[in-house]
Amino acid sequence: MSTTSDRNDAARNALRVAVERVQESRADGGGEPPTPPPTAPEDEGLRAYTGVIVAAVGLLVLLGIVAMAIFALPSGTTKGQDVVTLSTAAFGVIGAVTGAYFGVHAANRAVTKLERAHRSVASGRGSGI
Repeated sequence: MSTTSDRNDAARNALRVAVERVQESRADGGGEPPTPPPTAPEDEGLRAYTGVIVAAVGLLVLLGIVAMAIFALPSGTTKGQDVVTLSTAAFGVIGAVTGAYFGVHAANRAVTKLERAHRSVASGRGSGI
């Protein structure tokens, strides 16, 4: 089983090999590699802000569902169990949706960093690492 550091080392080595090939191609007169299309600049502060808003909205919706369950369910011996059941179901659904949002967000961020590294290597300004 490989560890995270082993995978990181393998990725760095693959990137170094790619950089060497590009540099060799330039030295051999192979020309410039194609430049990827420019992307819009990203505002990291805005990304963090939207993440906080998504988490806060998820918690507020959960709180609303629990409050509605407490006040809407009829009184009786099973009211506590019913509130816990509804709260648990709501927590599971909202947690899954919020987790999916942050997972997609993290994947998009990784792609953006990789594209920046690729542009850096392609333009000859560094190793991109």
